Amino acid sequence: VVVEAGAHIGEHAQIGSHCFIGANARIGAGTKLWNNVTIYHEVNIGAQCLIQANTVGGADGFGYANEQGQWVKIPQLGSVIIGDRVEIGASTTIDR
Repeated sequence: VVVEAGAHIGEHAQIGSHCFIGANARIGAGTKLWNNVTIYHEVNIGAQCLIQANTVGGADGFGYANEQGQWVKIPQLGSVIIGDRVEIGASTTIDR
């Protein structure tokens, strides 16, 4: 498990093997992350959630703009906020 600087993990949360929790992310009290869950920087997961294996929260969405014939990636500045008591199925991706 990797937990980056500034991340907060609430009381009684359970983090499965091979998980990644990015900088300044928040995992609520009593939330369970199964194996291989990736939570990107500044994503907020509420309390009493269940995040099934291989889920990704907060990855960049598909954002490109055409500037003078060149496709340029648009910075993904948003985040992901998941409320309390939410279950997210296995291998789900929730982009910014």
